[in-house]
Amino acid sequence: LGNLFQENFIVEPSILLKLKLNPISILGINSSLSQKNFTEESLFSNPIMLSNRLFASSKPVLSLQKLLVISVVYAINNLYQQFRLNASVNYLKNHGSYFSNISINRRNNYLEYFFSSKPNENITADFLVEKYLPILNSTIRLKSNYAFSNYYNVVNASDLRLNNNHFVTLELFAKTAFDYKVNFENSLVLINNHSQNIASKQSIQNNALQNTFKIIFKPNKQWFFVTNLEYLIPNKNFSKDYLLFCDAYLKYRPIKKKYELRLDGQNLFNMKYFFQTNTSDYSINTFKSNLISRYFLASVSYNF
Repeated sequence: LGNLFQENFIVEPSILLKLKLNPISILGINSSLSQKNFTEESLFSNPIMLSNRLFASSKPVLSLQKLLVISVVYAINNLYQQFRLNASVNYLKNHGSYFSNISINRRNNYLEYFFSSKPNENITADFLVEKYLPILNSTIRLKSNYAFSNYYNVVNASDLRLNNNHFVTLELFAKTAFDYKVNFENSLVLINNHSQNIASKQSIQNNALQNTFKIIFKPNKQWFFVTNLEYLIPNKNFSKDYLLFCDAYLKYRPIKKKYELRLDGQNLFNMKYFFQTNTSDYSINTFKSNLISRYFLASVSYNF
């Protein structure tokens, strides 16, 4: 690092409050301001060779990264009424980060690290409510998550670019508890992801849907059958490119016996493969995953 030298007097205040509003609910508030130095990975002054094509260099500084964290949590847990609610909001802001700028030519790739005090912000909000409904003999749960971030990056030797990202998930879950031989479970998940560059207004958006349906059949104490059906649309803009999976298993355990018989069936619809596409600020990567063909597996277990 040459002649770089710096002394810092650091004060890191934090506060944590927990309020018990009543026997079944609580409110928590947490806030902190901290400062930390960067790891040695970015603090080098001479160029280094990472591979036969890739060279890395850095413009080291001894500035500290400042982190502000604020979180609020509210929770209700009523066992008598079989009701649960959780809600939380978290805010994170950091000043100071190392960025990487890569340049490519015919012979070599050059990776340069540099420091910028530009702030990054992240806000997340989580919500969950769950209730058992005696009239339906069922449990209903609604769960959601929202995340928003403002962040900077460098693409193709550009100046620092301001971007934002919105990510939302919503899940509706239901589970029956009938005093019958058959019960059901269903989970429906909706996902929305939207990223945008502020200056160019270029954006990427993806909407996905996933539904999982389960049938649980228990005619008596010896037999137990479960089938699981999963339907997935990775991108609703291409609704024809859906995935459908089905698994099942049958279990038999005689009364007052220590052994158990089980038959599993996997990939019953015999899906051969599926594609997965990952899109980032820098690239689009598509992966093909081959699946094991439909098969059945019989097993015996014994408890000593």
